[in-house]
Amino acid sequence: MKPQKATITTKTHHFFLFRHCVRSTRLHVKLRDEHNSSNNVNDYLSTTTTTTSVPDWGVPEKWCTESAITMVENMGRWLATQGLLKNTVAQRVQFQVIADSSTQRTVDTAWALMKGLADGFQSRNDNNDVNGNGNATTPETSTGRIIVEGLGHVFYDPWLFEPYKKDPFFFPKEEPPPPNDTPNQKEKKDDSQQPGLCSANYTRKELKQWIKQRLANLPPPSSIPDALEFFMNVAGMGTAGNLTERFPSQPKMAHDLKHMEGAPALLKHMAQLAFYSRAGNASQIFLPHMTNAELYQRLLPWVYWTRDVAQINNPREATFGAVWARALALILDQGHLHRTTDEDEDANSLTTVTIVVGHDGDLDAIATALGVRWKAPPPYQPQSAEYLVTPPVSGIHAKHTIRTGIPNRMDMSFLCPVYSMLEDDEQDDAWVWNSSGILEQSPLIWRNSKTAARWKTSSDGVSTYLEGENVIDSLQQQVLQTLAPYTGATTCWEATESFLLQQEQTLPPLGSTTSMLATSLAIVGWSLLGLCAAAWFWTRRRLGGSAYTGIQSHEDDDEGEGVFEDSASSKVNGSLQLAELS
Repeated sequence: MKPQKATITTKTHHFFLFRHCVRSTRLHVKLRDEHNSSNNVNDYLSTTTTTTSVPDWGVPEKWCTESAITMVENMGRWLATQGLLKNTVAQRVQFQVIADSSTQRTVDTAWALMKGLADGFQSRNDNNDVNGNGNATTPETSTGRIIVEGLGHVFYDPWLFEPYKKDPFFFPKEEPPPPNDTPNQKEKKDDSQQPGLCSANYTRKELKQWIKQRLANLPPPSSIPDALEFFMNVAGMGTAGNLTERFPSQPKMAHDLKHMEGAPALLKHMAQLAFYSRAGNASQIFLPHMTNAELYQRLLPWVYWTRDVAQINNPREATFGAVWARALALILDQGHLHRTTDEDEDANSLTTVTIVVGHDGDLDAIATALGVRWKAPPPYQPQSAEYLVTPPVSGIHAKHTIRTGIPNRMDMSFLCPVYSMLEDDEQDDAWVWNSSGILEQSPLIWRNSKTAARWKTSSDGVSTYLEGENVIDSLQQQVLQTLAPYTGATTCWEATESFLLQQEQTLPPLGSTTSMLATSLAIVGWSLLGLCAAAWFWTRRRLGGSAYTGIQSHEDDDEGEGVFEDSASSKVNGSLQLAELS
């Protein structure tokens, strides 16, 4: 009698961190320069022509455009049917979706993505019903249908998005300030952020030196005078006058050490207006005579350069990234950030998917903590490998495949949409908006050579992967090595670890009757709810109101600040469940 082969069972845990949708952009520029008072976009546009009109967004400031919402829904359908979730063969797919509720755009993105995912899995089930089980084009389970849970909730975990801040919903009492400096140290700790889950243990002088070094080692896309000359060629001369005479030729950090001041700030903002008006399919785009090649090669790189100088590889971002990296490790290990069931008897039939919708700053922070870079697909044209391209709804995907009988595997990749359907040799032609929601995938690049040697590139060339008995431990060790040079970052990792352990001990499972988050939604029942929700959603947007009650945005910078009103939320041990569609 031949020995029976061991059955290989697998569980898969997915993690996605997406930037939000394409948003409308304010029509004033924050120059952060005391010597330049002009901050209205129109001051920098020609007064003799109408070809430089500001965009017509059709939505309030910093909201997702209507077309952007459509694109995100299509992205959800693509993920479920053709993208990274298309090969899901488990009988159950359990989602947890988390969004930064301090901004309207992140919450709208989360709901649109969930609707698209629900539609996609529904179409897979419908297709399987028509064609029968086992059809080659529908590699579903033996039962023929996939049950999808969790697409009826959006969670808010403030400690993820604001680890430095004291959130009134989350931290019930005051915590002690960071330790005092030694008597012989004159420099004070950076107290620009209130201590929350983590404290800013680095000094302002230390942060400034890291950024100064970054600025010296990362050249701008071009000289400032050349960039200003190009902008005046496509925008004309406005009431602000000759920009090369108005602004200094050398870049300078603003006092907040988070932004550039003067010309780089102007170029970044104008690039966002030009790109977002096209990517968001605005009825009136900005600088319409600028070619696609000029946009991608001459103007858009200023967005990524200004961010990468101040928000990559410094103690502030490493501390922020430590929180993200520790949450990532937990999600890949256990499946979700929040417990779902006490004991899952059918665990091997379960695929878990955690989706977080945040900001480009979140991607910068986790890239710093992981020690990774990525190469964006054409037509994006970064002048340096250090430029982290983070367009709207780009993100990081990680997948942990747990297998019996063979080593476990962790895959990681960068996901990026291409908003123009033009080929490389057609970039000078008119912009053709791409609403498909398809994401291009590319492998992560590990900056540390020893770390890079452990990771391999997948056979299809779209991800890097690590194999072993305990790939989670390997990932955590790599992160701790990356965080070590940054003051306070390792301490923040440890604080996050302690917090997550406490949460694990105190949170009731989602499947229990005592949980405030007990509702899970199977895919079969989503269609009717989705139709009602969509009608209500668009009615609210067309009337100028929020699609989700209790969200009020009053941000004052690129990342956004805002208030989540308690009346529309349910507080659950350090996390909030956003108001459900009803």
